[in-house]
Amino acid sequence: MFLHPWSGYRAATNKPVTIPADYQDAVFRRIVPETYYGDINEHITPIIAHVTVTHPDETQTHVLVREGGKNPAIVSVDGVNYFYAKNESDVYAGATEFVSLVSEIYHQRQTQPTTEKDAEP
Repeated sequence: MFLHPWSGYRAATNKPVTIPADYQDAVFRRIVPETYYGDINEHITPIIAHVTVTHPDETQTHVLVREGGKNPAIVSVDGVNYFYAKNESDVYAGATEFVSLVSEIYHQRQTQPTTEKDAEP
């Protein structure tokens, strides 16, 4: 997962971040496409993240995540058709919460001792 540097967010990193199993539900439910959004405006809905989801069979799905304001994040798996992510009652601003979760994970990884298995390339 890669967070784009953007002045609207103070993302912890612009390096890839691997999402550990205990955070996957919280992170991924903020980027699962649900309701059709329509055309995007590059200035109003900037890209904030590129996500690569690797499935158990090793296939990958690429997701573009865009800012949606006080709404769910705006996401696309093809870069053409955009959808609001799942609209759940506990998600106030999906893109902001998404960046916060990924930043938290990044900070935790930076403060934990690294083992050879966990070492980033």
